[in-house]
Amino acid sequence: MSENNTQPTCAELVNTKYASRMEDLIEVFNTEEFNDYGLCFDFVEASAPDFEPYYRYQLSWGGPSDEIRFYKDRATYHYMDWFDGASVPADDDIVEDIKQYFIDVGVLEVEKLCPVECEDCGEYIEEGARYCDDCASEHAIFSLEVDDMEGTKEELVDYLEDLIDDIKGKSNIDDECFSYGEISFNDEFQEA
Repeated sequence: MSENNTQPTCAELVNTKYASRMEDLIEVFNTEEFNDYGLCFDFVEASAPDFEPYYRYQLSWGGPSDEIRFYKDRATYHYMDWFDGASVPADDDIVEDIKQYFIDVGVLEVEKLCPVECEDCGEYIEEGARYCDDCASEHAIFSLEVDDMEGTKEELVDYLEDLIDDIKGKSNIDDECFSYGEISFNDEFQEA
């Protein structure tokens, strides 16, 4: 309990609330009732360099409220009350099942969880986006994974630079706005 209050804090309650919520979700997940369970499912964008984007599965609202947040590499359960809140890892199998369900029905797009920083204004934009909403710059932001190519690293870098020049030539992007980062190779790459 907090010193000046007889009410337990969210940190004192979060594990119990999480366990109870997981029991409820296990009970309703494979039923028609699951379609009406929870209040909303929405995307929360990255708003600062140290802020990760996530999908929010809001289960209750008000004081108290609770939700599951799906990040790129993990999920967390949040229990919040007025001016207080706590979270724990949401690593039960049911949470992974729910995440997969939202992916399967098309409302959780994993790509949105991997933001790219706009080189003009520094705001975060979705990977693959052509326009930055904040500075209205046109971008061709993408990552490229190339499998089954053979050659030396130098030959592959030359090929990729030519490919980038070709993309640049076919777009309406100003030379000033077009840049690319370092071309790198993962540990599995073996020169031919």
